[in-house]
Amino acid sequence: MRLSAEPQIAKRASLDGTDAAGVGIGLVLAGVDVAIGADHRWAFSQLGQPERAIADYDEAIRPRSLSAYIARGNAYSESGAVLRAIEDYSAALRIDAGSIAALTNRPQAYRRLGFHGKAITDYDRAVDLDPLNPTTYVKRGYAFFFRGDLDPAIADYDAALRIDPKNTSAILSRREALDEKRRRHQRGNCAAIWRDGCEDKAEPGNGRTPQ
Repeated sequence: MRLSAEPQIAKRASLDGTDAAGVGIGLVLAGVDVAIGADHRWAFSQLGQPERAIADYDEAIRPRSLSAYIARGNAYSESGAVLRAIEDYSAALRIDAGSIAALTNRPQAYRRLGFHGKAITDYDRAVDLDPLNPTTYVKRGYAFFFRGDLDPAIADYDAALRIDPKNTSAILSRREALDEKRRRHQRGNCAAIWRDGCEDKAEPGNGRTPQ
């Protein structure tokens, strides 16, 4: 789940052709409304300019702001600065250890670095706090899957489908996990057959020549 401001100023500006980002900046500099500032930071991110959004979030974070840390973390993540994103999500969790947005965004960054165990720990906390969110189960299932733990991955996809039977991500991911489980079983059988065959060929006096 992404935490973002509703871009009302962007919507209004788009109706009359005004530059939404410019409007937001002007109003923020005038000190009109902090919420409007969130709109232009959102606009920078949507325009593919995460660095400009990050610079503005730097200012918003003084003093400490939970939402600004999360939003700047999202901007860092979009720009490819994954470690900085993790730092911001962690800072947000120091402010509010129960922030669902931070607990679901930070593990996505962990997964990009291959830290699936850390991702699963965050998802565990998110599930404890909000056990009826199917998306969290699906994402934790991804972490299990890419760590190679197929059974808990399938269990998470099943949990998501109990909440939302039409969840496309859960349906497709469950199918992929089951297919991979079958492939592993087949590879295991083939390996056992090959091993047993080799042992049989190696028995003294069986009259066979190892191939």
